[in-house]
Amino acid sequence: MQRHSFIEMTKLSNVKGRIYYISSDKKQENLYAVYNTADNDFWSELARCNRMEFKKNGTTGKCIEARELVIALPEGFIDYDKERLLKFFVDRFKEQYGTECVAALHHNKRKTNLHIHLIFSERKLLDEPMDKVATRNMFYDETGRHVRTKKEILDGNGNVRKKCRIIKKGEVYERTIFDKKDTRFKQQGFLDEVKTYMTCNINLLVENPEERLKVFDKDSAYLPMKKIGKNNPKAEEIKRDNEERTRWNMTVDQALAADVPEKDILEVKQENIVKPVRESIENDGYRPWRFRSILSAAIRRLEELIARVVSAVKAVTEKVIDVINHVADSKTDTSFNGKNDTHKPKTEYTDITADYSHKNDMGDMQEKKTDKKENKSSIQSENGINEDNEIVELLAYPALPVKPIIHYDPAELSDTYKRLKDKEKAVFDLQAERNRKEMDLSETGRLNVIKRNKLQSEIAGLEKQIDNAKSVLSGVVKGQGYDNVSEFLKVYHEVAGMIADYNRKAELWNEQKAFIQILNGKIISGEMLLSQAKSYMTDKGYEVNTVIKKMSELPKDNTLKNRIERQKREAEMRNRNREDYRRANHNRGVR
Repeated sequence: MQRHSFIEMTKLSNVKGRIYYISSDKKQENLYAVYNTADNDFWSELARCNRMEFKKNGTTGKCIEARELVIALPEGFIDYDKERLLKFFVDRFKEQYGTECVAALHHNKRKTNLHIHLIFSERKLLDEPMDKVATRNMFYDETGRHVRTKKEILDGNGNVRKKCRIIKKGEVYERTIFDKKDTRFKQQGFLDEVKTYMTCNINLLVENPEERLKVFDKDSAYLPMKKIGKNNPKAEEIKRDNEERTRWNMTVDQALAADVPEKDILEVKQENIVKPVRESIENDGYRPWRFRSILSAAIRRLEELIARVVSAVKAVTEKVIDVINHVADSKTDTSFNGKNDTHKPKTEYTDITADYSHKNDMGDMQEKKTDKKENKSSIQSENGINEDNEIVELLAYPALPVKPIIHYDPAELSDTYKRLKDKEKAVFDLQAERNRKEMDLSETGRLNVIKRNKLQSEIAGLEKQIDNAKSVLSGVVKGQGYDNVSEFLKVYHEVAGMIADYNRKAELWNEQKAFIQILNGKIISGEMLLSQAKSYMTDKGYEVNTVIKKMSELPKDNTLKNRIERQKREAEMRNRNREDYRRANHNRGVR
């Protein structure tokens, strides 16, 4: 089963302190390598530049000096050269985004999570520093604020107060060595872009294809799990959140197994999760318990959608069965007109003969009938049959369709799909039973406490059974190496489509071959012109090719009628040869 890649980004308000923390042996128990694309002065100047601009703009909050990415790596990478491994990822990132980086390769305390801390700058060094020169004396108070006159920085005795500054005319009062912050690092889609890019680079180094990582698709119907970090004070809240997210994801699996269109599931997600959560945060701030209640309501909404789809499919299926049964009954009914109306339908091969004999009759209506032997020899000559060389031009058989290369076992996919549908039906039946109990509860009076308590207990038990059944349903595909039902169904439908396409081409090939076999027989026997056969094939939409064959190379028809006719022709040929031999001897005797 493919794992999802984990990459997160944080803002740094003390870049020098963070660099020391990730690169120090004193702070890290399992530090393998450190790599810096710039020197320490760069990071000191970067921090100073960001603080100065933050102060100058009067922005509230914390000054963001740099950003950090935490990139989880496959555990198999522990066997690689550590310094080369770290340098590979840092250089790829710098090449892609053109910014200076400092990074460290770590293991956590239990050595279960190999990862990279990559700190990068949002600013680039200018090719040439930009200096601002004072055109007159400039005065700055203790806070660094520029004031207009010298009096504003003097004390009661007329002396310059401590920490106040005076920049004399002609001196440099501001030097800029960095450009402005790159706004793309602040954009919402940047982290998703980095995840995709770095995951691709990780997979370049993965030797086993089954261990390759993939990026979670946030636009899918599923919800991602939240990572619970070490010593996280909100660990219990995140755990409860993840349990509810898991329930949603299992319900999505059930919906897809029940053939609910994915666009309808996404609509439920958008209307019942995304919008309510956004409105809740905007109005009341972050409320974890409210998110769980929103998610619980969305799950019930999705279950209602599943019930409607399943009921609609069931109704259509019953109608189709009724129609089939009605047709079957009418075919076996012998009372209609007093006769059994079960005639064998004509095949398309029979229709070919009928169509062409009709066309030939229509074309010959205004012509005189000629001798059958003369007509046959005329058609044979037009078809290109040469009696001396026994050569004939016939319709060529089409190329055989190529079997698709399938990297999955179709029988295994079919078995998994059948088990998935069985488990989906089991979940649906439990949900239907729970809904009936809930209906009974709503109709039970409040004074009937005993019955209400019994129903509530049964509903709670059914809820647990439903969750377990959903887990079993999701486990059907996970046991085969798929992350979810959506991933399995993509493979299943792709393989089913390839097989159906091949079967359709094979059926068409068999149909064309049968047509051509009949038409070639008519061409050889002189019953049809080659041009007529080609025209018929073209009208049917088939590709037409011809081939030159020797009559001796053609397979013989071994039906009783044709064997008798062939024996007659051979006997006539032997008699003709004997007659020629007798005449030749007679002529020699006369001489």
